[in-house]
Amino acid sequence: MNLSTLTSSDLKHISALLERKELLLEQVQEIDAELASYQSGPKRGSRNGRSSAAHSASNSPATPVPSEPEAPISGGRARRGQLKEVILTILKEAGRDGISIQDISAKAGVKALNVSAWLAATGKKLGTIEKADRGVYRLKS
Repeated sequence: MNLSTLTSSDLKHISALLERKELLLEQVQEIDAELASYQSGPKRGSRNGRSSAAHSASNSPATPVPSEPEAPISGGRARRGQLKEVILTILKEAGRDGISIQDISAKAGVKALNVSAWLAATGKKLGTIEKADRGVYRLKS
């Protein structure tokens, strides 16, 4: 690969591929974590290494487990990627004018410092978020 022959469209395509790769890696890590939970051994209150929920689930056809609602994050730890989903949804709703870190914090139910850190680190890497003003962010159009 000769860097001097790359065009801006090549760079955009490479960037899109890298974003897709990052999303897939996140999904693989989530699957690995779920598989690791089965390797940790029997849970308390289980029979023969299988919980009653797992026992009854094995006798019934597979039904999808409903995912957590896309509600604001409150208390405890959020699942991986949940803060990203919530912030991107809030930014989308804010539109072209953007929204302040304080307002994002209030709507998401997260400390403003956490939102600020996320925007400065992870949000910057996404390439879809831009700073509209001091402390105000929006999605790129």
